[in-house]
Amino acid sequence: MEKEQIEAFLAVVNHGTISSAANNTYTTQGSISKRISALEKEIGVPLFIRNKGLRKVELTSYGKCFLDIARKWEALNREFEAVKFTNVIQEISIGATDLVNRITLKDLYRNIITNHPSYRLDLHSHHSPQIYKMMESHDLDLGFVNLLLPVSNIIVRKLFDEELVVLMKTNANLPKYVSCRDLDPTKEIFSRWNDEFEIWHEQSWPHRQYRIRVGTGSMISDYLDEEGFWTIAPITCIPGMIRNKDLKFARLNIETPKRSLYILEQKRPRQSRVESIDFIKNKIDAYLQQQLNI
Repeated sequence: MEKEQIEAFLAVVNHGTISSAANNTYTTQGSISKRISALEKEIGVPLFIRNKGLRKVELTSYGKCFLDIARKWEALNREFEAVKFTNVIQEISIGATDLVNRITLKDLYRNIITNHPSYRLDLHSHHSPQIYKMMESHDLDLGFVNLLLPVSNIIVRKLFDEELVVLMKTNANLPKYVSCRDLDPTKEIFSRWNDEFEIWHEQSWPHRQYRIRVGTGSMISDYLDEEGFWTIAPITCIPGMIRNKDLKFARLNIETPKRSLYILEQKRPRQSRVESIDFIKNKIDAYLQQQLNI
């Protein structure tokens, strides 16, 4: 029993006549008739009533029984084809803070979807606590967070501690290092990176004199449009932020708080995604190492 024989049988049932079945399957009536005859010969019973004058085909009692079997075969064949496709496309679900997804890892994501078509990325942007929850409920394969929380069923690994640097909209050349006194607090675009940073910032520029406070770091570059406007941002974000904008960065001449990035992994990942998870982890480690060497 061949696949083409069952498909021909179902086509005739679905379309009512051999000619209509042939037209809709882009084959000839002779081919359809030949496959059905071969199928009937193999199973040893007639499947259709062959009487002159019938405008539409009719199934014999054997044909009606075989139709149930053919429908089940059709459903199983669709599932089999889906399994083959799934094996070709390796999917991975990643959750990260908005800044990490939209700026820090954006170029890496583009590289993967361009140069590795067998991998599909399912990206989610949330605050760190929500990413922990999604990892615990197995809605994500990998997570990237800036906050360390106690967990029992998730592997947490620190990727790095990165420095915070000054990013400024200016036509002038910036020195390699600047001091807090060089920066006009009324032109600052402020983003709260963590508790330690907020305390340090208040000590350096008291009374909250900043021009605007943004809720997520990915919004910063949208407001760095006026000469002299500046912000303090993680160094791994600099390449993505300065692209297509006249922005320059410098380091502060005093020690600043660090910003940590952690990767979250499942202790028991889905077996079907182990390969894609390892692939993404290796890509991310190499990419972030490059970003930190600015």
